[in-house]
Amino acid sequence: MHYFSACFFLPIINAIVTVQIHRNSVFESHFSCGFIKNVSLSFDASIQSCIWECVYEYNCQTAVFYHNEKLCKTFIDLCQTGYIQSSGNISASVICYRKDHAPTNVCSSTPIVSQTTLTTEGAISNETIMNTNLVRNGDAENGTCQTGGNVTHPTKWNYNGTITQVIYNASYLLSLQSTDPGPSDRGKCYFYGQQGTITSMWQFINITTSADHLIIDNQTMRFNFSAWLGGFLGQDDNAVVSLMFLDNSNNMLGNRTKIGPILAHDRGNETKLVFRSATGLVPIRTRSLHVFVKIQFSFGSLNNGYVDNIAVVLYK
Repeated sequence: MHYFSACFFLPIINAIVTVQIHRNSVFESHFSCGFIKNVSLSFDASIQSCIWECVYEYNCQTAVFYHNEKLCKTFIDLCQTGYIQSSGNISASVICYRKDHAPTNVCSSTPIVSQTTLTTEGAISNETIMNTNLVRNGDAENGTCQTGGNVTHPTKWNYNGTITQVIYNASYLLSLQSTDPGPSDRGKCYFYGQQGTITSMWQFINITTSADHLIIDNQTMRFNFSAWLGGFLGQDDNAVVSLMFLDNSNNMLGNRTKIGPILAHDRGNETKLVFRSATGLVPIRTRSLHVFVKIQFSFGSLNNGYVDNIAVVLYK
């Protein structure tokens, strides 16, 4: 970790602001409700966009910018060195911005329980989370689906590029048909790359209220990670879906679990979706999950890497 101070002119408020930036770092609030909000930024956003979000947010004095995900997390807390930690394999920076005014007292100053204290209070039973998909809109059924050849970005996902939530049997020439081989329980829609050479979507899943910490930290919690992946005829356009386990400080635990790609020869040069899955133990200290989908172009006029029914299930 290293830090430096920088001055930025922000035209929207017609002022110069001074911030301290800690590279390769994340921040953990020491108040029970110090977190303000997550802000999903545009795919071409820089750290300056996150600085502006903190300056503009009345109570913000600390922010974390996730460079690859283009996500800005804002906090009420003043930056304190003891709460800034290495981001490990996650590309992130902590932004420290001291306001001239005191933040509005919008929450209790009760400190958060130490990370080393395990509690099951309020946790959902293991029976409850078994067979429950933790991925939000993993089946492309939430929100609007594209019916033609335009871009409709996925609902409940962060995204970069032209990745599109599209209906089966859409009017564009290379659409995946509902009669093509694939999941028997498919809905009306799926995800595909559209025009981008590489396009992606991702989401963070907080499991602190849906899984028993004791079971995770005794390494008796297991996971099943699955998706239906495919492409068009003899083209190698493809989708890869990966899963990371993160601790309280967003450091990656264990290895990244990856399923895909499914190339043309894996599909017998047919247009279809093929089921792939991976299982294993949830690493100790896991507190959140990161699901990332990358769709890559190989040949043709469109990026016809397809994916549907993305799922993560935890069980004992």
